[in-house]
Amino acid sequence: MITVQVTLQDIERGLAKNGTECPIALAVSRTTNLWCRVGQCYLIVSHPEHIVVEYTLPDSAREFISRFDKHAPVEPFTFTMRRMQEAP
Repeated sequence: MITVQVTLQDIERGLAKNGTECPIALAVSRTTNLWCRVGQCYLIVSHPEHIVVEYTLPDSAREFISRFDKHAPVEPFTFTMRRMQEAP
């Protein structure tokens, strides 16, 4: 599990409908120092050893993505993502 805090700065810098530059992607990259891509229900983190790890997003993060992509007001929040599986 990884706990991630999405800050006001992440929200201000984030791009709607962009899986690598949205506020959640920015927050996860800042927290883990790793590249990530965010989908509506999952998140992929790529480790330097070329190991890709998938995480499920909680409902709070899914709702945030939906609102942010529609340009609706959002606020900073914290969520915990859980690992789905590991693939080489």
